[in-house]
Amino acid sequence: MTRISFRVAALALLLSSSAFAQAPSVVDPEGARAILRAIGERPAAVTPEQAVAWLTAAASPQALERALSADRDYAANWLSVLTSPQLIEAATKSADPAALDAWIGAIADPRLADLAARLADDRFVSAWLSAAFYGPAIDRLLGPGSPQATTRRYADLLVSPAAVAALLKLSDPALIERWLVAAADPKLLQGLSRLGDPALVNAWITALSRPETIDGLIRIGQPKTLALWIDAMAQVAQSETAVKAMEPATQLGWVAAMADPKVIEAMTQFADARVSGRWVEAMSNPTVVAAMMQAASPQTLAALMRAAARVGGARPDAGTPRPNSGPGAPAPYKP
Repeated sequence: MTRISFRVAALALLLSSSAFAQAPSVVDPEGARAILRAIGERPAAVTPEQAVAWLTAAASPQALERALSADRDYAANWLSVLTSPQLIEAATKSADPAALDAWIGAIADPRLADLAARLADDRFVSAWLSAAFYGPAIDRLLGPGSPQATTRRYADLLVSPAAVAALLKLSDPALIERWLVAAADPKLLQGLSRLGDPALVNAWITALSRPETIDGLIRIGQPKTLALWIDAMAQVAQSETAVKAMEPATQLGWVAAMADPKVIEAMTQFADARVSGRWVEAMSNPTVVAAMMQAASPQTLAALMRAAARVGGARPDAGTPRPNSGPGAPAPYKP
């Protein structure tokens, strides 16, 4: 028997072990390595039940605490198990919500940002954020059937300054788009409404409006990313929950972000009617106009009017009447 075939046979025996499948010792360094080998070498042999059991074990408080205090090798292996797309997908599809609840408790732990930074490898930061913004998991975590505690933990992660800062530092358009899609998802607003926590709503709007967020979007320089950001910001204007919860400082921050000269300059350079059209729709919303009149200073309103003039003048179809429906009507931006 060759060395390779012997290794495959040994791995198959390991996978067939009920003890390993039901109670993998992720807290043990060798256990974490064995799981990664199984996922990497024979992913088809890993049953959904095994995948869910492994992810649940990796998300346990004992495994989390061990990873936070362990050496780099174990912490890296543990994080690789916790962020494995195959294991997360199995938990998302599982009828038992316990695994996904346990996973979000670990992935949203505020200390995980420090752990990813300690590993000093952008691959681990990227894996953490890719897992955090995984679309199917978002649907389960923010859906009406999700427990309030789970929704709260996930919402906290989406607006976490540490997570957003790590995201923008990577300058990965695909990752930022994932975050923006989650931030603009109507289910997020519905989840925030169910929680009834104005502070969390303000944190969400602030995460989108921060100068650092805008600088990151401009640095990427892609119309699609900017359009997704405008979609997320437009959700604020269209949500009664968000408008009612906004504090004066949050309102001013939102208006200042939408009128930021860098955003306007980017839109004029892109000359993409879909992007500028979404901006105009958001800023001409009656609820937004009323909020701006109440909260914004004359200087801010003047800056906003100048921004509107620049955006309108830069649109390729400016000055050309367009119908509200039917042929020629503006279509929603589709990323």
